[in-house]
Amino acid sequence: MKYTARPIVFSIAVLSALAIANQAQAQKAVLYDFTATWCGPCQQMSPIVHKLEREGFPIQKVDIDQNPNLARQYSVTSIPAFVLVVDGREVGREVGRTSEHQLRRMLASIPQEKPVAQQTMI
Repeated sequence: MKYTARPIVFSIAVLSALAIANQAQAQKAVLYDFTATWCGPCQQMSPIVHKLEREGFPIQKVDIDQNPNLARQYSVTSIPAFVLVVDGREVGREVGRTSEHQLRRMLASIPQEKPVAQQTMI
């Protein structure tokens, strides 16, 4: 019997979704910002989201047209949608235009890692 190798073909959308998922797994927590270029309310939220990103909050922008599988995975049916995932589990969600205050409240619910006590040798 003769075996021939077949190439494995992934779409760009699948690869993008895998890259986003891998990045999220590397982080303990991430706030997914589900958006689209044609979405007016999403564009209105953009300055707030960029401000929070610049402050170091773990935010991952997800264009639903480029990553429909990830949107489906989190059952996103309306945008903008903000889904907070901690240790692989959804722990918070806001849909529609959301205030900066509400996004900060969501991000504040991310558990902080406890510092490891330093031991000194005598």
